[in-house]
Amino acid sequence: MITPRRNPHIEMAESSIPPASHILVVEDDTKTRAALVEGLQLEGWTVSEAARGDHASKLLNTQPFDLLVLDWMVPGSDGQELLRQVRAHGSRVPVLMLTSRSSISDRLWSFEGGADDYLVKPYELAELVARCRV
Repeated sequence: MITPRRNPHIEMAESSIPPASHILVVEDDTKTRAALVEGLQLEGWTVSEAARGDHASKLLNTQPFDLLVLDWMVPGSDGQELLRQVRAHGSRVPVLMLTSRSSISDRLWSFEGGADDYLVKPYELAELVARCRV
């Protein structure tokens, strides 16, 4: 379980690296999604959320996002399918895969499918925030 709280090491770098203005978090686990949203909002981002891939797809088609944090295994169109859709439509929005799938083949498949970064659960919020900033 991640605990949303500000990290003093991240705060030091905050002034030099502006946060993205709007992040879409796609995560089906309610507690994990709530913690992610809260933690990212504490860092100053505007965060939208979706528990299902089909809901995320609708959001992506109606508004711009600066970053997509995407769980691989979500119902209604899994994360890999959503990633394919995003890239097929020519979107260059950065995608951070956030998943419990940890094999090298899973990581490579995601990168070859257009993911920009890949973080395995469980993770530390400070690392997630740092990756979002990049």
